[in-house]
Amino acid sequence: MEAEIAELRRFVDQVLPTAIPARYAELEGQIQSQTKACEEIAQRRQTLQRELDEFQAEHSRLSEEVVALRDEAILQEVGVYDYRHPMESASEYKEALSSLRREIKECVKVDGAVSTSDSTWTVNESKSQGRKMIRDTSKLLLRAYNNEADTLVDKLRPFRLDAAVARLEKSRTAINRLGAQPMEIAITGRYHRLRIRELELTADWLTKKEAEKEEAKAERALMREEAKARREIEAERKRLVKERAQYAALVKKLKADGNIEEAEEQEAKLAEIDEAFLTVEERAANTKAGHVYVISNIGALGEGVVKIGMTRRLDPLDRVKELGDASVPFGYDIHALVFSSDAVQLERDLHERFGGQRVNLVNLRREFFYVSPDEVRQVLEDHDSAVLTDFVKEPEAVEWHMSKNSRLANGS
Repeated sequence: MEAEIAELRRFVDQVLPTAIPARYAELEGQIQSQTKACEEIAQRRQTLQRELDEFQAEHSRLSEEVVALRDEAILQEVGVYDYRHPMESASEYKEALSSLRREIKECVKVDGAVSTSDSTWTVNESKSQGRKMIRDTSKLLLRAYNNEADTLVDKLRPFRLDAAVARLEKSRTAINRLGAQPMEIAITGRYHRLRIRELELTADWLTKKEAEKEEAKAERALMREEAKARREIEAERKRLVKERAQYAALVKKLKADGNIEEAEEQEAKLAEIDEAFLTVEERAANTKAGHVYVISNIGALGEGVVKIGMTRRLDPLDRVKELGDASVPFGYDIHALVFSSDAVQLERDLHERFGGQRVNLVNLRREFFYVSPDEVRQVLEDHDSAVLTDFVKEPEAVEWHMSKNSRLANGS
């Protein structure tokens, strides 16, 4: 054992002085290599971070310059148009626009559209050439600004007014930045405000013109409906007069023949005709009397939507049939036909009651509402002028149900 121990000691004395430094050198080399790799990674990370910061800065700058022009995006946020400069008619807006455009031209004539610096600017050591360059550059920048403003006015749609104003703001900022150094050319704030007001007045004018067009259209439709009602009343009056003359002649003949019992029966019919004639005369005299109808069309409008309108026709079903013509895939289902001596007011009261549930919140002449028939029935029952005799809660929608079942049967 002592001999083996001595042998091992000799082996250790021979190996350790060379093996340990070699292993240490190897490990030191690995550490240096890994340290260098870490430094390269750190440098690459710093480079990528700088590039990311530059991209983010560029993105922010571009985002500030971008103006939302997509109609769909704007329409998702648009509500009822709010007039910037309220006036009574489209003609007043047109006159105001003409006056404003004269003011815009006058501002250009008196050099109020563009501002320049008072510093001496020379070209080829010539001050006159420097002044000429400033004038030419000013005209060029003003023309670019006016081209942008004119294009926005020509293509303006009222619901895009805010986007158009924002775009003109960006154009002015970009143009002023181009002329800032060293000539200090800029579109003046006064001129810019005039062009913005032009955009606002144009939007107001377009909206008012469209509203007046819709009002005229609705007035023509009302006049046609009134004309039909008058023709129906006149035709009914003539029919009753003719029928009354026939029955009166018959009663006279029966009495002359001594057939008193039959004459009395015909006189009862004559009294019915007189009563009907009186009703027709009352309808002709009272222009507010008529029927308010509550109808729905599941196939065309979907569930939970009703139309509430008014007609003065003697037979209100004729009006409902006209509404369900070829312009819609299915006919309307009638929930109620309510006679009222003041149907105009009854219709107005119902529209006001469900005003917040209108389908179209912009064009108030569209008489469609997100309400159930039962909700309308409850209001009608509480209304003083409504004579509610019958009400259908659930629509039949026969053709729609048959079409739906046919598709299911065909697997479509």
